[in-house]
Amino acid sequence: RRAQSVGVRRLDFADLPADPEGRLAGLDRLFRERVGERLGIAPDALKGEDLVSLGPEAEAVWRSLERARYGGGGSVDEAALRAVVG
Repeated sequence: RRAQSVGVRRLDFADLPADPEGRLAGLDRLFRERVGERLGIAPDALKGEDLVSLGPEAEAVWRSLERARYGGGGSVDEAALRAVVG
């Protein structure tokens, strides 16, 4: 579950597409990459319970991403996501 550097350029907010579906996928990827890096966990292995040490804001962003991507509704507060990932 450890994060590994593979020499891939880090995704940034400026790289996110404008279309809603693509942007949501990009926000999810960006969140997982940045938080996984901070916690030493590979982005694909990141789980909700891993976020406890980052506080309720990170957990709320995770839940909103999960709800928007897989629950069929809701949106992601990009300002909150930016605050969590820095």
